[in-house]
Amino acid sequence: MYVTLKRIVSQLEFQIARRLGTREIVSEDGTYKTPFVCQLVGCAGCLPEGAFHPDGTLKDEWSHVQPGKWTGDVAEFEGLN
Repeated sequence: MYVTLKRIVSQLEFQIARRLGTREIVSEDGTYKTPFVCQLVGCAGCLPEGAFHPDGTLKDEWSHVQPGKWTGDVAEFEGLN
């Protein structure tokens, strides 16, 4: 399993051109060193594609989330369609 995780992390590092630790990707207790996806990958702040309707307007359930302040955790997306 560790070998597979290392390969995944290596590919992510290649795609975002940044070094990552495995603990940035997998957590045993639900916490991460870097709490938000945008900080992790070095972007200015965004929302995931799923936060928007096909016409580009923001879904109501995402109105309380600030760009760059989402974690990407599966639990965060439960119930959001």
